Amino acid sequence: ALCSIASAVTTLGLIFLPGMLPPAEDFAGRMARVNDPVYRLYAWVYFAHPFLVVTAALGVAMRLRREAASLVIPGLLAFCLWGATEAGQQALTLFAFNPWRLAWLAGDPGAQATMELRAAFYDGVWNAMYFLLIVGFFIANTLYAAAMWRRSGLSRVVGALYAAAAAL
Repeated sequence: ALCSIASAVTTLGLIFLPGMLPPAEDFAGRMARVNDPVYRLYAWVYFAHPFLVVTAALGVAMRLRREAASLVIPGLLAFCLWGATEAGQQALTLFAFNPWRLAWLAGDPGAQATMELRAAFYDGVWNAMYFLLIVGFFIANTLYAAAMWRRSGLSRVVGALYAAAAAL
């Protein structure tokens, strides 16, 4: 339950923190974003978020494992795929792309000569990982929605929320 609440808070951060950033008008603005404290907070929230969600999903799976194992076990595996991919995406940002940005901003000749290629490579890998995490997210939420829909009361409402998340 605590991880579910924390994941809701980090979700709000992922929604609203980017709106607090000034727009990156050009390539130099995109590179300079690494020095913005709001961006740094956003990047770390983005990294922590999947760990909270997967832990919350594990709690739901443990609660429903006896009555809906055929749905929550593959759903949990899909949440793990989503979470590992999203955390990997952000690790790539935090420990590869952001240091490249800092080197580019510091005037490193190698970084400046290759940064556009590095950025294109980063964008391509990031987009491929995003596609993979969307697949995991859809499967996980669909299966959890089906597992919760079988129940009544608040559980059915939570199932509807899982279904809404899958529809996103």
